[in-house]
Amino acid sequence: MGQIFSSVDSFQYTIWKYGIANKFDYYFVRNCRQRIVFKCTAKGCDYYICVRGNLDMDGMIVKEFGGDHLHNVSEQCQMDAIQHINSKVQSFC
Repeated sequence: MGQIFSSVDSFQYTIWKYGIANKFDYYFVRNCRQRIVFKCTAKGCDYYICVRGNLDMDGMIVKEFGGDHLHNVSEQCQMDAIQHINSKVQSFC
């Protein structure tokens, strides 16, 4: 917490690079000039980060983050495929 970004664009670019580097997808829950919240798209993952504009300076500052983020997109795709296959097998039984 407390990491400072020079602008909204700087934060969004950093999150984009972080998602690629760590192989996960995310979506913005809130995305405006005063507050940005993003979450991981994986089912059951509660990982999120919230940044807010700071009145005393230009830029954004990380105010809160949380959740365990211990997977990536390929792992989520594998979990989804396994669940899909299991549901098909169960429907035949």
